[in-house]
Amino acid sequence: MNSNIDRLSEKRLQDLIKELNLIIYDEENWINKDLWKIAEVTYSYEKETNINTTLFVKSGMLDLELYKKSSEGEKRKLLLKSKTKLENNLLEKVNQIDSALQEIELFDAFSLDKIDSELKSIFINSLLEKKMFMEYALIAIPFELEKAWIEIWFTENEKSELSEKLQWIDCELFGWKIIDNPEEVVISYEYIYDKYLRNIDKLSDQEINKFEYFLEKARHYLPIWYEYKSKEKPKLIEWKFLDYDLSKDDYILGFNILVEALEKLEHIVESNANVWSISDGPKWVQFPTSDKFKHIKFLRFFKLGNHEIETHNITDYNSRQLLWNMRWAKSTEKDEWV
Repeated sequence: MNSNIDRLSEKRLQDLIKELNLIIYDEENWINKDLWKIAEVTYSYEKETNINTTLFVKSGMLDLELYKKSSEGEKRKLLLKSKTKLENNLLEKVNQIDSALQEIELFDAFSLDKIDSELKSIFINSLLEKKMFMEYALIAIPFELEKAWIEIWFTENEKSELSEKLQWIDCELFGWKIIDNPEEVVISYEYIYDKYLRNIDKLSDQEINKFEYFLEKARHYLPIWYEYKSKEKPKLIEWKFLDYDLSKDDYILGFNILVEALEKLEHIVESNANVWSISDGPKWVQFPTSDKFKHIKFLRFFKLGNHEIETHNITDYNSRQLLWNMRWAKSTEKDEWV
């Protein structure tokens, strides 16, 4: 203990944070095993098996091709073996964060260097947020196994208890539920209703029923004073090229040219068959290979360039300049406007 205190007393806060940052946001686990995706809430799934590849393949080291060829009994064994590795990785990361928090507090108490309280606060808040994301992933493992058609033997009470823990972490990370905030309920309801009204002539009976189901569900949570008022949608620029389609090869090339034009960024824009939605990482942006992303409109290309490259990627770059390769707490809410 004394040797640890002596070591800390000779350090500067920035040096200590740099050292801890390399341990926690490391290349081997945080980057290569996709733990960063847990903290950014961007899981990937394999379509055929519905397996969460972020958790079970990348972190749990599941051999997906072997899994697909195996019998049902073997599949269960392979996935549960992957679950054990995943849990160990997540627990190791939680323990690393706890150790880092202790070191920071010891530094504050014994360092001869004047503490930079703002830097300390940013680092601690980031660690606490990332710890909650790791704990969330640990608690949610049984539900991820269920998605992959692995039967989990737990009672309704146990399931309810797990759900309550997840809801509590949700509230800590992202604030209250939408249904608890009348203004958010109105925004959500009107977004769905406006979309429904604009497209009703193009919708199938099944799609209409689905819209009406969710609208009716949302109406129960609307404020008693609420009255819907139709709004005129702002007129878009009437340039026909905004409606033109860009093929995947063209728009990925365009995004990479945008990254190159910003000079400092190192990100690569690419396709990835294992992502279900657009996924931004520490050094890349990945697009799904589904039919939905074979083409995009020019207008969407501009919007995505603004959001994925000029928001997420620049956030990553600025974070690395100021705080090494970590994102500060609440950066997801800032980037996504949630």
